[in-house]
Amino acid sequence: MNRLFEPCLFYLSFSPLWLSILFVDITSIIENKKNIYSEIVGIVLITLLLLISSAILFFQLRYFKKRKYKTKKTIYYATKDKSLIPSFIFTFALPLCTFDFTLWKDCILFFIFFVPITYICIKNNIVFPNIVLLLFRYNFYNCKFENDEKQTMKTVISKSKLDVAKIGDEILVKQINNNIVIEI
Repeated sequence: MNRLFEPCLFYLSFSPLWLSILFVDITSIIENKKNIYSEIVGIVLITLLLLISSAILFFQLRYFKKRKYKTKKTIYYATKDKSLIPSFIFTFALPLCTFDFTLWKDCILFFIFFVPITYICIKNNIVFPNIVLLLFRYNFYNCKFENDEKQTMKTVISKSKLDVAKIGDEILVKQINNNIVIEI
């Protein structure tokens, strides 16, 4: 299931873009009743992927909490990661808004652009904060952990306010990938 978790997180990080495309496609169908095939395909695919990704994310988060293999980590320091959201929006999300999703040509160009970004981000364990996780009350933190006299930096997805944690506080985490853990 972990193999599906990261792609779903990545897909859902583009939720505002997907909702914008749905809005454009629906208004295009209302205004133009001819040649609406790309709009219908777009609406069906985006809606299905949003529903499937949301379900996988929800069940995976519940699965992490029930799983026995948790690690206790000692916090050395933690800061809320606020830089990821603006850099993500300006680097990835806004350029994707330039495509006209009512035209087949632009839909294909979008996939030529989006598929490599998806592959690179998933291959390199890059996960962006997204509105769906924020709705579930999760935040991203940069944490330095100190265990067995060894310090490690990790990105932590957590519902707790880790930025007010004190040195020496302990949390239970589940490893998602090499760089990211989720607080249980």
